[in-house]
Amino acid sequence: MTRNSELAEHTTFIEPAIYQQTYAVVVRRDKEDHPQTWDDLTMLRGVAPRGLTFGEDFNQFANNNLQVMRTTRPRQGLKMLEVGRVDYAIYPDIQGDLFVSLLGLEGKFEKTPIDIATFNLYAGVSNALDCDIPLEAISSTIQALIKSGEAATIFNDSLYKWMGYSLDQKGMTYSPIE
Repeated sequence: MTRNSELAEHTTFIEPAIYQQTYAVVVRRDKEDHPQTWDDLTMLRGVAPRGLTFGEDFNQFANNNLQVMRTTRPRQGLKMLEVGRVDYAIYPDIQGDLFVSLLGLEGKFEKTPIDIATFNLYAGVSNALDCDIPLEAISSTIQALIKSGEAATIFNDSLYKWMGYSLDQKGMTYSPIE
């Protein structure tokens, strides 16, 4: 989860962040003049998953200047980009990569250098729990997982599960981390 003042009232966030989420602006590789800045997006049509927040600065810019359609299914936006109904798609970096792979669209899109937003994602524990939580031990475990690279693997595998896919749909063996 991302850390914000509303959640902080009811949640203890465990340091360090488990993952840093960035957002990518994806365009079709076969188009010329790929956008390079926020302003370059103003004359183009975009798509993003419904409920995705881009951070305060880009949200304000998008609300005032951009035509961004919202889709209920994240893969729908990439399909819209593939057939040319939109000029760009905005996705969390890792989610977009997974969808491109799962949909067999490798080589059709490329990421632009446009920086939308970056968020740290944390594990959190409800302050309403009536028990002792070993926060220091959890923090040490997270640090070890990050250092070994295993945290990224766990995050990636969990994202596949969340998206309702399994790696065996692409002819790979899937075995969740124990």
